[in-house]
Amino acid sequence: MPLDALLAICPNFPSPGSASDGQAVYLHHAVQAIHRASGARVVVAALRIAGQAAEERCAWGEIHRAEPPEPLPSVFQAYEPGRFPQTLAPLAPLARRLAVALRAEGRHPAAWCHGYETAETLETLRGEGLPTVAVVHYSIAQESLHDLGLADDRVRREAVGGLLPRLLSTAVPPALRPAFVRLSSRAAGVGGVLPLHRVLALQVSKLAMERRLLEGADRIVAVGRSFAASLGRLYPRLRPKISWCFAGASPARARAPREANDRLGLLMVGRPSLQKGWDYAAEALHLIERDSPQLADRLAMTAVGGLGTWEGPASVYAERVTAGFRRLRRVRFEDAGHLAPAEVEARYAAADVLLHPAVFEPFGLVIVEALGHGCLVVASDTDGPRDLLRPPFGWRVPFAAPRRRAANLAAALERVARLSPEERARGQAAAREACAELGWKGCAAGHLRALEAAALRSSGDAA
Repeated sequence: MPLDALLAICPNFPSPGSASDGQAVYLHHAVQAIHRASGARVVVAALRIAGQAAEERCAWGEIHRAEPPEPLPSVFQAYEPGRFPQTLAPLAPLARRLAVALRAEGRHPAAWCHGYETAETLETLRGEGLPTVAVVHYSIAQESLHDLGLADDRVRREAVGGLLPRLLSTAVPPALRPAFVRLSSRAAGVGGVLPLHRVLALQVSKLAMERRLLEGADRIVAVGRSFAASLGRLYPRLRPKISWCFAGASPARARAPREANDRLGLLMVGRPSLQKGWDYAAEALHLIERDSPQLADRLAMTAVGGLGTWEGPASVYAERVTAGFRRLRRVRFEDAGHLAPAEVEARYAAADVLLHPAVFEPFGLVIVEALGHGCLVVASDTDGPRDLLRPPFGWRVPFAAPRRRAANLAAALERVARLSPEERARGQAAAREACAELGWKGCAAGHLRALEAAALRSSGDAA
C-alpha cells in the first residue's frame, strides 16, 4: 500500500527556515523529500521549545508541538538530569491523538521516529498498530563508548577534567567497553535502585531508551553506510532490520575567484561538544607552532558555532578549548560565534579547508556543506568521513589511537598545506563533484523503502 500519511516524531523540530544544526537540517529536508517523493501528508509531533508556536502549517505538512511539563528556554534544558526523561512524556499522547485523527480521515499513517528520545512514543504507536521506523542520526551507545575513554589520553583529560571520567576510563578496560555498554543499555531503572552519580544515571536511562527504540521498531534507518555497520556491531541482534541512506546536499556552489596568496584558511563549524574533538584541533595547531613555525604563520583558523559563548552541555569543555585556541601565537584565530545561515555560507566560501576532528561522527552534514563550497576537508577516520571523503579533496586522519590524534591531525594539515595551487584547484573541483552525487531524492527513497518494509512487517505481525 502506498504511503499516504507520515507521522514524524521529533523531540525538537524548529520552524521552517530556522534550522541551524545538522539534525534539524536533516529533519526538515528529509520530511519534505519524503513528501515530494510519495505525496504523503506529513504531520510532525514535537515538543514546544523556546516560545515556538504550538501549531504551524506549511506547504509540505503541519507541525504540532506538545507543551513540556516546564517551559524550555532552549533544547538543552530538556536534557538536564532533573528534567529528563519527564520532559519527553507529552510526546506520546500527542502522537497518539494525531494518529487517531489521521485514521479518522481514512488514512493509514506510518510512524517515523527520530532519535532515542522517541522510544516511548514508538512503543505507543506500535501498540496502536502503526508501522514504525526508527531514524538514527546519533547513537548513545557510540557516545558511551567514547565517554568510557575520556581519560585515555592527556589532551582529553585536560580538556574535560573531573574525577569521574578518569575513574571510568580506568575501571573499564578498552576490550570490555562494548560489552559493558550493551549490558548498561539493558539496565533500565537501575538509576533509581543503585546510588549512581546523576550523570551516570542519566546516561544509563538514555542507553535504555535507545535499545527500546531499536528493538521496538519494525525497521531502522541509519544516516550512513558506515554508521549502519557500527550500529550493527553495537546491537548485533538487530542487524537484519538496519538499513541506511545518505543525507542530501544543497547544490554545489561555484567558488568565486580569490586573490592568490600563501595563506591557508581553516574553518571549523558546529557545536563545541566533546564529540566534535575541537580540543584535538587546538592541540594540533600548537604542535604546528612548535614544530613548523613557518607553516603556522600561514594558517588562519575560524571557529563558527558559539565556541566562546557555549551554554549547552560540556560548557566547561568549550571554555577550556577556547582558552587553548586563544593561546596560539602564530596561527591567527577568530571565534566567529553564532552566525546566521547566510553568514555561515560566506565563511564556507572564504575557507580553504574544513577541519572536522570528531571522535565519532555518524555522517557530518558540515562536511557535505563544505564540499558543496569547494572546500578541502581534513577529518577523523570515523563513520561519516569514511563514507564521504577521499583524495584529492578529503583526507581522513587515523583516530584509533587517542594519544596520536593531535599529532596525526597536525601531520595531515601539513600535508594539505604543501599542495600546489593546481592540486588545490583540482581538489576543489572534485569536492563539488562529490557533493553533487548526494541528493535529498535518494535520501527520501531510502526512507520510503524502510517505511514500505515496516508496513509489510507490521501487517504480517497483525495477521
